[in-house]
Amino acid sequence: MKDAAQFLLEKSSMKKKDTVPQKNEERTKPQATTDFQPLSHLIFEHDMVQDIGISAVDAEALGIGYTNKGLLKGHVCVPVRLVDGSLAGYVGIHEGKVPQTWHYSQSNVIPLTKHKKRA
Repeated sequence: MKDAAQFLLEKSSMKKKDTVPQKNEERTKPQATTDFQPLSHLIFEHDMVQDIGISAVDAEALGIGYTNKGLLKGHVCVPVRLVDGSLAGYVGIHEGKVPQTWHYSQSNVIPLTKHKKRA
């Protein structure tokens, strides 16, 4: 019993030493990964995609579509991109609907293009 208690004491004290936070200057920032590839099985002409107010043509151009596979099965997948444009992952929308007031009209359309920086 004493040996077992000593063993556990040593193990727990080693864990405490191993988990001491590093100083800020010693920490490395996580690197952004660009290993993600767009999902190839998305369905752009799906009712749930149209329910959130996106046409099949626009959905395909933006990479937004319904999936019946994987972790987001049964969801509309919306790509999330980093500042450099690389794919960071997907957000899933389930049973989402855009309010009627958001549907297409000239007054609330914002083009999805890069904005020029103002001088």
